[in-house]
Parts: sequence; C-alpha cells; structure tokens
Amino acid sequence: MIELQNRLAGTSGDLQDLEAQYILHPQIIHYPVGGGYFEKHIHPFEPQKFGLIVSLSEKGKHFQTGATLYYDQSDQETDLDHTQTIGSLTIFKYDIPHAVGIVDKNNSLSFDQPSGRWSAILPYY
Repeated sequence: MIELQNRLAGTSGDLQDLEAQYILHPQIIHYPVGGGYFEKHIHPFEPQKFGLIVSLSEKGKHFQTGATLYYDQSDQETDLDHTQTIGSLTIFKYDIPHAVGIVDKNNSLSFDQPSGRWSAILPYY
C-alpha cells in the first residue's frame, strides 16, 4: 500500500522518518455489527491526494449492510457495496466527501465479536 500511495500521489511517505513533515499512519478499522459507522467527512486533497481502502471482510459472511459511500457535488450518494469485497482495493480522490454506512443496524451492537466490516487504510499526515 505504501508503494502504491507514493506512486499515485508523488509522495515519499514511509513509516520510519518521524522527522518528516508527513508520515504514513497505517490503520485497521473495525465497524462492528449493530452500529459501526463513519460519519460523512472530507479531507484536504494535499498531501495525500488519494485515499486507499483495502476491504478485509466479506458482505454476506461478516456483515450484511453498511457500505463505503461517496457523495457528488449535488450530495448524491454512491454506494460501492457491490464492488468492495474481501481483498479489494478502492482508490478515491481524497477530497471527495465519503462515509461508511451503519453496519447491520438492526443487530445488537457488540464490540466483543469480530463480525462486521473491517478495512485497512493508509492516512498520510
């Protein structure tokens, strides 16, 4: 992911140069069944330029609903649920408004279970 991020954005981020202006912060995020979500938000285009999301879970097996959502200039929502599956990589322009819909909102929320949507991301800040 680091090599791809740097090639796409023309950056030179790594995990070791703590004195650099920007460094990479790899994250694994769990959106648990029963209410995991991420509110609609945006990021500055620079320095990241592109967001990378690797799906680490499978719809129908680990969760049923709760997709990555993108919004156009008219605030029209696009749901990428049909294109993201375990192992897939989504690349998007970093300043596009985006969110994660509520994961299986009709289930009981439990942070003790591994079920839900899992994603790997690579913020650069």
